[in-house]
Amino acid sequence: MVIADPIRATTRQSLDALKAAGVRVVVLTGDGKTTAEGVARQSGIDAVVAGVFPQDKVAVGQRLMKEGQVNPGCLNGEDGGRSPH
Repeated sequence: MVIADPIRATTRQSLDALKAAGVRVVVLTGDGKTTAEGVARQSGIDAVVAGVFPQDKVAVGQRLMKEGQVNPGCLNGEDGGRSPH
């Protein structure tokens, strides 16, 4: 069984527009791999890094930028107001 937050109706359209502009979308999430990959498939997300704690997301994002997997300066998140798990 996979439990995930519902995907907003505009999410796929927004992600498709980003991809059309040459942006590679990678999600860093604390969710499990199965859940994260399911959401990625439904949303058109290019890649997933699952099981990442909030306090580790910046470091993982910086590593992906250094490895050339994502463009510098394109790291965004919604964990800023959350406390670490």
